[in-house]
Amino acid sequence: MGGHVLVVISRTAPSTDILEYAFQKYPNAKITVIHVTTARSPFDPFRNRDPCEYVIPELGSEQSEELLPAPDLFTRAQQKRAENVFSRAYELSERYDKAIESVVRSGDETEEVVTYAENHAVDQIIIAENSLIELPLFHQNVSESVAHTTSIPVTTH
Repeated sequence: MGGHVLVVISRTAPSTDILEYAFQKYPNAKITVIHVTTARSPFDPFRNRDPCEYVIPELGSEQSEELLPAPDLFTRAQQKRAENVFSRAYELSERYDKAIESVVRSGDETEEVVTYAENHAVDQIIIAENSLIELPLFHQNVSESVAHTTSIPVTTH
């Protein structure tokens, strides 16, 4: 399959596994890796606004010090998490000699993943099976939520 595959990654080890799965299962596809940071209060960046989309420059470039073009829009913790996540993704892409496109969003993970996928002609979404949204007294499986929210095929791994 060619097409466009969206891989949802986070700070967990299964995220690295799903990216590797995507490289093996869809060797001819365009691979976009998305990481969604969570805005935790009404005062956090992007709350009640359309989230900005960022393309992370390849590691090793002159801009490797600052992976986000506008770090003032993210908290330092969000920026650091995104840098760590994409650092691992780029290492894996180099091992597979496969180019990836990287996107960072902030907000509700399900909403951001589905919106990106529908607006960018994604043919397949791959997400770690154990991704959870954790709220007091409530746990929601993000992969199930994404699958129930979009008509795009979703693979959990």
